[in-house]
Amino acid sequence: MTETLPAEKSKKLKPLYKMTFLVVDDFPSARKSVRTMLTQLGIENIFEAANAVQAKKLLKDRQFDMVICDFNLGPGQDGQQLLEEMRTTGAITRMTQWIIITAETSRDMVMGAVEYQPDDYLAKPFAFDTFKLRLEKLVRRINELEPLLSAMDTDDHSALLAACEGVIETQPRYRAWARRILINALIQQKQLTRAEQLLDEVLEKRQQDWALYEKARIQMHHGRYNPAIALLMEVVNTNPNNVAAYDSLADCYMELGQTEKAQQALLNAVRVSPRRLERQRRLAEISKEQHDYVISTKAYREALTLASNTRHDTPDNYINLADTLNTAARRGADKDLRNASRQAQQVAQRLTQRFPENVPLQIKSRLIQAESLDIQGLETARDVEIDKVFDLSMRHIEDIRQPFALEVASEFYRFEKQKQGDDWVDALRKQHETDLPFQQKLLMLQSEPVSEKSRKRAATHNKAGNEAYRDGKFRDALKHFTRALEYSPRHPGLILNIVQGYFKLYRAEPEAEHIYNMEHYLRRLTYLPQDHYQYDRYQALCKRLDLLKENS
Repeated sequence: MTETLPAEKSKKLKPLYKMTFLVVDDFPSARKSVRTMLTQLGIENIFEAANAVQAKKLLKDRQFDMVICDFNLGPGQDGQQLLEEMRTTGAITRMTQWIIITAETSRDMVMGAVEYQPDDYLAKPFAFDTFKLRLEKLVRRINELEPLLSAMDTDDHSALLAACEGVIETQPRYRAWARRILINALIQQKQLTRAEQLLDEVLEKRQQDWALYEKARIQMHHGRYNPAIALLMEVVNTNPNNVAAYDSLADCYMELGQTEKAQQALLNAVRVSPRRLERQRRLAEISKEQHDYVISTKAYREALTLASNTRHDTPDNYINLADTLNTAARRGADKDLRNASRQAQQVAQRLTQRFPENVPLQIKSRLIQAESLDIQGLETARDVEIDKVFDLSMRHIEDIRQPFALEVASEFYRFEKQKQGDDWVDALRKQHETDLPFQQKLLMLQSEPVSEKSRKRAATHNKAGNEAYRDGKFRDALKHFTRALEYSPRHPGLILNIVQGYFKLYRAEPEAEHIYNMEHYLRRLTYLPQDHYQYDRYQALCKRLDLLKENS
């Protein structure tokens, strides 16, 4: 093959025919076609892979100069996901040139592939001459940019800056690209003054989106979010497909506490390029914060799909989607409550199947399914799931970390399974008997297993009850204490306040009903451990009631 590079540089170059290629495609005929073209170019070192698994094994075992990878690879990872994993894990260096080839030309796919920056992109079908020219261009790039590409793979900041400067000074063809790498490196190293000077020089010659975007990043580094927003809006108004600008707009709006605008910025980004996992997750989280469960569930569903077959296929993807579906159903955000809760069940079951050996995840899946069944009004089936949670938890208590153990206890109480909750807490006390801070958390949870909102409401009524009690208005006090107990049904202090109120009422009205009520409320505290801060008060009132009954 005749090299098209300048003669004075040819001795330094590794020729195309000596390079090592990897062809990745699930169709043997497609691999054969690419291999034939490579062979015609005199290339001998050609390896093939039929899917991402085979490709990763080959990429682990040897260094390739070029990877020619189809977008669709059948079951498992696609070409974009494979590229993303290889780049982010450092499995390939910048010296490995990656070409995505595909027959798909939809904007979603193209934008997704471009975001992970393949070194080239070829739409099928392509002619031999086109293929040859693209490879020659990449050969030139590998050889002429070797110092800079190598420096980009290291943490040597000074080497990277020097390599960028070298390209800018000596290679006009790559000057603009090297300048962008240089400015980005300066911003990352917080050398903001120099980066801004270089950007001003670029913008003096011509208004360019990327330069405005980088100036916005500098403003964000300084905490000047409104000027950054102005620059980013200028970028997207000129180029509505600049997804990075939308992502940064969302960052700015979140810093300013403007969640609704942040959500809209991410919606714009997703419309342009929906195949970015991190973006879908973030949109889902912000939408959930906005109580927009329609968008949140859609985004979580997309995130789950995008994570499939990748290293990002984590339990949180399943849990977030299932929990959001249940929340949407519980709050009436979904018109068909049964359908949303059934979908949550199905996602939870997929979690079980995906991570079968993980006991805490099996428990979490059962809890999600119990919630789904509760929403559907299927109480018997719900109780079966809760029983399974209790059985799994007790049998594998040593495998359950403290935060999740508290969550399990809280769920027992939320479903009004008091005995199971108390038995689980008692088991945890024995398991962690030397951990005093955890013991205290267990006591607090057992005493008041309710939300912060309910605690505040209970505290408000309790305060009113105490005021009425001090004024001698014992019936009014009991009304307030009882109301407080509706918000926090297991709080020992509230229960004992009620008992004391009935003692006072009994003095004025010695009726058997008051003694019955005192016994009823004190029985609710039989679980109270001796080290609880209300235990002595509880014991004193029990003895006082025994004496009262003896003398009545």
